Amino acid sequence: MNRIESFLLRVWWGCLSQPNQILLASVLIAAAWLGVAKGGWPLEVLGCGAVLTVAGLGFSYFAGKQRLAIATRSVAEIQTRLVGKTVPHGDFRVGSVLWYGAVDISPAHCVVWLLLRGDAAQVPPYTQVERLNLVTDETLREWLATLHTDASAIFRANGWRRWWPAPRIGFESESRASWDHFR
Repeated sequence: MNRIESFLLRVWWGCLSQPNQILLASVLIAAAWLGVAKGGWPLEVLGCGAVLTVAGLGFSYFAGKQRLAIATRSVAEIQTRLVGKTVPHGDFRVGSVLWYGAVDISPAHCVVWLLLRGDAAQVPPYTQVERLNLVTDETLREWLATLHTDASAIFRANGWRRWWPAPRIGFESESRASWDHFR
């Protein structure tokens, strides 16, 4: 096997871990097929690429199911452990948890909202951890940061891999939230 064939096999293998792996692997299969038809590449390259593509698609399917199970289990634990928790001075508490996202496609799509009961004016709409500086009450800001840390730790404890993008965990007032609110 020469350097070009070796490089193509490495690219092929790398395609299997990418979200758009089917398209890339298909292009490489077509390129290998054209190469074989013209007598340029050995048939083993095409066969190896097809096996790797099928194996990668199967792995991707089961990895997606695993991420979905981890996210579901994590959110159930967040509901059990964090719903009902109150801020130290007692004005806010976690009322409910909402989550969505196509985690079976990519872990980057996982979004979790902790819906808070309390004065909606003190929590800016769609507050993510990067926007906590907009919360003027220092005690509330520190409590929200702690909730974020606790929710992230629950995901990691349930098997969320450290190399996956972290779930986006945000805060919203329960009085503002509705099903159409998060579209």
